[in-house]
Amino acid sequence: MTEVEYIESIDACFPYDDEKAWKATIDEGISISDNAAYMALYELCVAPSEILQSDLQRMLEYWASKYDHPTKPIVVNAAKAVMRGIYLPEGEILNCLDEIAPYPGLYNAIGILWQAAPRGEDGPWRAIEAVEQKCDDIRREWEATQAR
Repeated sequence: MTEVEYIESIDACFPYDDEKAWKATIDEGISISDNAAYMALYELCVAPSEILQSDLQRMLEYWASKYDHPTKPIVVNAAKAVMRGIYLPEGEILNCLDEIAPYPGLYNAIGILWQAAPRGEDGPWRAIEAVEQKCDDIRREWEATQAR
């Protein structure tokens, strides 16, 4: 399975209620790519409200025990904040984005940090302007690098 196929297969379809299936889904993402691994973590961050926090914590612990990358500590910290329904300070998010920028293609890691950012004046679907801008700048830089 390709990265894109994997991401499409779990987007809004993560098997939260089946431990064997969610472990296999996490393992598969990790085996495909770093971005796919972060997609599995992203799905934990956007889990439906009926999924118990204790279950999400177990999934997060499993994911963290199986995956290793230099960006993992900062992204896991953001994921924990998102799962608890809290926002991290703007400066912290911007610093974390700077740490992720040298690793092209970690779009889902950026998505997790975006989820942890304070919301903008436009409502819950927009992070504060500085975070939105930084995310966009990093994505553009990665895309320009790929085009070369």
